[in-house]
Amino acid sequence: RFDLNTPELYTPELCTPELCTPELYTPELYTSEVGAREQWSRIYNLAGQVLPLANPPSEYCSMKLAFIIPFRSPRSARNFEKCERELRRTVAQAQSAGGGDCVFVGASDAASEGDAAFDEYGATVVPSIGAPEPASRRDLLLDKAVKRYLAINEAAARDEFELFAMLDADDLVSDNYARAVGRINTDKSAGIVIDAAYVFDLVDRKLQIKYGINKYCGSTLVFTRSFLSHIGILRDRSERRLTTFADVVSSIDNDLIIDILGEHCNSKEISQNLGFPMKVLNEPIVTWLVHNENNVSQTKLPNGSMSIDQAYLSEFGLSGVEPRVAGLRERVAAFLRKSRSRAGQIFH
Repeated sequence: RFDLNTPELYTPELCTPELCTPELYTPELYTSEVGAREQWSRIYNLAGQVLPLANPPSEYCSMKLAFIIPFRSPRSARNFEKCERELRRTVAQAQSAGGGDCVFVGASDAASEGDAAFDEYGATVVPSIGAPEPASRRDLLLDKAVKRYLAINEAAARDEFELFAMLDADDLVSDNYARAVGRINTDKSAGIVIDAAYVFDLVDRKLQIKYGINKYCGSTLVFTRSFLSHIGILRDRSERRLTTFADVVSSIDNDLIIDILGEHCNSKEISQNLGFPMKVLNEPIVTWLVHNENNVSQTKLPNGSMSIDQAYLSEFGLSGVEPRVAGLRERVAAFLRKSRSRAGQIFH
């Protein structure tokens, strides 16, 4: 029961139709996004009085989030027009998931200068001025890291973003992304590793869920502002802004930014060694798109597929893709692969 003198934090168990007047209480009022935003500060008792809450429900607590997307040079892409289409789709879905001006794209100056199409993306484009053409895998990782570095610092200069989500230009995030990462307590951590994801082969039309995905997908890291500041990637506003590729590579430890912003496989171990362990989120709120001619890894999905239903397509903004009902053997194979990847993640 509610003590009217010391109101308790709302939980569904505390506020039920028996305790609250039916016309005032509905589960949707407190569980919808609108309810979360607008009803945190009030609750109704039997007499219809408004009672303040000490804190909002923890499942809706969130931190201001920026998506950081590195975009390749036209000269390094097998099909740059396709890269542009994928970026537009990725940005649109990130805007849907994060809301507001939350998407920052680090791009080569050759890809961003004078390109009116970027205006359609609804993103802030941050040019990596003077970025050379990558000639090796290390060059490619450094190029990606510098673009992310510049985009992170641009985002931090524009708003008080507290979380910085690394997102590749051809992957997708769930409509539930911001809510899922926002409910995790990242205090004293480097951030979050999203270690479960959908893997979608758009060509062969196969869909699976894979655990331990951080080893394969670059869209699985969310860093905190405090961590990036601690290791010197996020510069203080009083310091000189670095605005060119040459500025960054001459001023920042190249191995550090490659390890943190260019590569993604060892982030948990590196942050642990730095004294900032990462929190693990095993919720598939990212879709890794594979069998893509522009993917460096050229990954294809093995046998097995879940059914591709409209709910999934809507959640990830895949409006131009038709649903598909997978056969029984496909579904069984996909389930076994998911189970094996989960077991491998647990016992790794």
